[in-house]
Amino acid sequence: MKRYSAQVADAVVEALATSFHYKEDLGSFLVRCGVPGDTVQACQFTRNGPPRRVSARMLVDGLAAHPATGTELMRLIIQGLLAEDLDFPRLRKLEDGEQRVASARRALSELKDLVSGEFAAERRKRERQDGLEKSRLDASLIQHRASMLRGLRGRFMALFAASDHQGRGKQFEVLLKDLFELFDLSPRGSFRPDGEEIDGSIIHEGQHILVEAKWETKPIETAPIGVFRQKVEDKLKTTLGLFVSMSGYSPAAVEKAGGGGARSMILMEGTELMPVFEGQVDLRDLLARKIRRAHETGEAFFKPYS
Repeated sequence: MKRYSAQVADAVVEALATSFHYKEDLGSFLVRCGVPGDTVQACQFTRNGPPRRVSARMLVDGLAAHPATGTELMRLIIQGLLAEDLDFPRLRKLEDGEQRVASARRALSELKDLVSGEFAAERRKRERQDGLEKSRLDASLIQHRASMLRGLRGRFMALFAASDHQGRGKQFEVLLKDLFELFDLSPRGSFRPDGEEIDGSIIHEGQHILVEAKWETKPIETAPIGVFRQKVEDKLKTTLGLFVSMSGYSPAAVEKAGGGGARSMILMEGTELMPVFEGQVDLRDLLARKIRRAHETGEAFFKPYS
């Protein structure tokens, strides 16, 4: 817990001594603030005790010596002082009341300025510390993502040498799911709603996107595009489709994807994934650019980084 500076402690002593004339009133105020009665009694806030400043100094020094409990009590005393009626009716009734009221107001103003300054400095210090901690966390996350991307890139490159082309397609689906997971796209693996098979789905900026992944030896033709497009358009109107092909697309397939109707899908090919695996392109940004282009022009196959 933050400890108050010596300057604040001195200001509290001065504020206590000037805001009250009768020590019994001062002792009663301290009890109302939450200071234990035996602590107040030990500092002799009584008519026959030492001067107000002496008793106030005994109290403040005693609280500083036990910060585990004293710091909170100091906070309560400061809070109580700053909430005092600045007219100080009891002081005003005294023979030199106006002078006493002026002294009390000045002491409270100095205390308020000191406390406000310390709180502001402490807040700036916390903000700097929070900023440093965030920078460290960001750097750690960047290093973690770079390490994970290297692993995914190794798996991606290994698929090019796979002899089992059917098995390669399934492994590619799993690889994409892991890539989507790394970029916080809430991926779901293959599922079968109402008997149809969907390779997966993601959520990008609140938009649900169905995913179809193909690793063929020839460019994708119109038939797979038409089948997937129908799957997408059978869902809610806001659902989008992402078709990922490692072998590219025929011109007819691209035209089919961006043709009439709802224009509900975008296309991606394998060459767009390499800079993502290499850490040069953020996958979320890549998707955002492709989706925006589709919204603005109806173009299904747009390669923003080509």
